[in-house]
Amino acid sequence: MFAFERLSRRLHLCVPPLAAALCLSLLSNAVHAQSAVTYSYDGGGRLIGVNDGIGTKSNYVFDKADNRSNVTTQLQFSASWEAESLPHVIGYADGNGWAANVTISPNFLTYGPYTSTIPVGSHVAVWRMMIDVSNVPDNSAVATIDINDATTMQQLASKTLYRHDWVAGYAYQVFELPFTLDSTRSGHSIEIRTYYNGAAYLRVDKLGYY
Repeated sequence: MFAFERLSRRLHLCVPPLAAALCLSLLSNAVHAQSAVTYSYDGGGRLIGVNDGIGTKSNYVFDKADNRSNVTTQLQFSASWEAESLPHVIGYADGNGWAANVTISPNFLTYGPYTSTIPVGSHVAVWRMMIDVSNVPDNSAVATIDINDATTMQQLASKTLYRHDWVAGYAYQVFELPFTLDSTRSGHSIEIRTYYNGAAYLRVDKLGYY
């Protein structure tokens, strides 16, 4: 039994049903607003990156004596779009995002935004998303994120995300996908898409690029 279910039973035993429902609603909103902080390490076990799950990434550089010599901070959503404002094939509004659950057949949870203002050069697309449960044996594909040139209908980059790519359930986490626009794609209509694979509850808060 999940901790949320255990708490639900305790609340209904201790307080009137209406108050219990209100407490659970407040708890649910608080849980759904959490963000998962993720860490990355080099081959020597040194911390080289921290992502706060909201949209800020810190990178650490070490000198030859293993002293931390530099820290850079990257704001990941230089341009962004709220998921619920984008076109959808499937899904529904849920809290502050756009979601799908396992009763819904796989398809595009978000597509668009058909922006033509991304400059030529190297960029990183970013998604802020959560799932329901991450710490179970099943590691099925949950989503496929991609960059699509809608002018030429060519996929520029793609990545499949699995359940275990999330470090916690019901906590937003930021995922990145590098891509490049060469000079031949200047002014093209670009999509930052989310394809739902159907293996878990998935909610997208927003997406963008830097």
